Amino acid sequence: MIFDHLVTSGITGVLVISGDQHWFAAQRHPYGIRELQIGPLARGFGTPPPPVPDVLFRRVDYNAGLIDVTVDRVTFSALGPDGRVFYAETLTVADLTPSRDR
Repeated sequence: MIFDHLVTSGITGVLVISGDQHWFAAQRHPYGIRELQIGPLARGFGTPPPPVPDVLFRRVDYNAGLIDVTVDRVTFSALGPDGRVFYAETLTVADLTPSRDR
């Protein structure tokens, strides 16, 4: 599994950014691996699966994401159809380092 390889290889700064599910979601996968999912930008909405504990936040409407990357952190902001931020999160390299302890 890819997640196992990331942990055993000591790879740091892992952030999965995805789209095309037609809803916004912030998720935590095994080993603390984070995923931020955006969309749709212009098409209809999808139907999210039932909530599970690893889904930290979910919203169904038109949205887009902004990513600000600096040397030691990533700030992700999700924008709704009105252009306002409805979700924002800043993550450090430590936050984005997969670990068997998470």
